[in-house]
Amino acid sequence: GVGALSAAMSGGLSTLQQQQKTQARYTEVRQLANSLIFKYYERIESMGGSTPVLKELAADGISFLDSLAKDADADLTLSVEIARGYRQLMNVMFNGRNLPNLGDKAGADLTGKKAYAILENVLKKDPNHLAANQEMAELETAIGSILSQEGNIQAAIQSMENAAKRYETILQ
Repeated sequence: GVGALSAAMSGGLSTLQQQQKTQARYTEVRQLANSLIFKYYERIESMGGSTPVLKELAADGISFLDSLAKDADADLTLSVEIARGYRQLMNVMFNGRNLPNLGDKAGADLTGKKAYAILENVLKKDPNHLAANQEMAELETAIGSILSQEGNIQAAIQSMENAAKRYETILQ
């Protein structure tokens, strides 16, 4: 009996250690993806002839975020990080600020919708989630800029007003 109990405890400890290692690796992968999407993008975009690399970065980033999003529903912090990544990639594809972009309006729309859906889900679970509210305000501002550049002024104003209300709520 003592031997069986000892073996069970040893197996449980081994499983716990493996889970901790897996979580540490998962965190490292998230940090690497964050660096690629945010930190390195800014350096690459200013280089001449970088458009093919940016297209690959955007495609790979979306694939990575799509795979993360499948398992992130219960982790609100991860969900907000994923939405932030989608918003950044939306700006890489197309933005309304006349900043360098890939000119991929359809891709930007789709990516923005993914970010919006994730943030709506987070805010449904926790309406006062600060990071989700901040990210939603940033997303609504970015969408408003795109709509404005396209000449869809009424929708742009609505999106910007939504962002302003959200910022006001955050400040309160």
